[in-house]
Formats: sequence, C-alpha cells, structure tokens
Amino acid sequence: EDGFVIDTFGDINMDGSGLPWDYLDGWVKRVSMTTPDGALFSIGSWTFSGIEVLVGDTNTSTLSPFPIGGFTP
Repeated sequence: EDGFVIDTFGDINMDGSGLPWDYLDGWVKRVSMTTPDGALFSIGSWTFSGIEVLVGDTNTSTLSPFPIGGFTP
C-alpha cells in the first residue's frame, strides 16, 4: 500500500515446495491475535492444513475442512 508491504507469506524468491509453509492443495489461516507482519514472514502467525489434504476424497466429512471464521484480531 503506497509502496509499503503490509504482509508477507513465505519467501517470494522460493516456490515453497517442501518448506515449512507448503500447503499445496490445502489451506492456510492467520492465527488469531496476530497482525500483519510487514515485509518479514513470521511462520508462527499462520496455521497450516498440511499438503494435499483437499485432494482425492469425495466425502467432505473426512477432509481437513477450511476453518471458516474464528479469527480474533
């Protein structure tokens, strides 16, 4: 915003595969009571589903569902 970075997720110079913030075919949610981290990524500000949790299962009751709501700023 106006030339300033508000928040950063991961490292923009890496694709993230196999790194702690990898969430291929999954989801990521900001942890409650955290605020935007600016230009520095803070992995502790995020909750991850893990990789491929939303792939290959037609029964949504066995998937790791995306957590809707529940964020407290």
